[in-house]
Amino acid sequence: MSRSLYTMSAANRASGAEAGAITDAKERRYYLKAGDLFLNRDAKKLTEVRAWAWTGTMEQAVNCRRVHPAAAGCRTHPIISIPKHVQEPA
Repeated sequence: MSRSLYTMSAANRASGAEAGAITDAKERRYYLKAGDLFLNRDAKKLTEVRAWAWTGTMEQAVNCRRVHPAAAGCRTHPIISIPKHVQEPA
């Protein structure tokens, strides 16, 4: 049984579709902003605090703006900062 699991894993690594699915988790993330205000995580109001801001992929941003009235007038802004807990190798 372990041999068949290994074979399946090797096949998944070799195929392009599965490799694409793995990299989708690393898709660029965005904030939704209206002027200087960020959309709050609950998508019901705007906030000045970036730490409380909604983040998501472009597809999620499009759907969020369609569904939530507070997000309707917001624009996408890419997240370009590196989180504080990520350290550069020495």
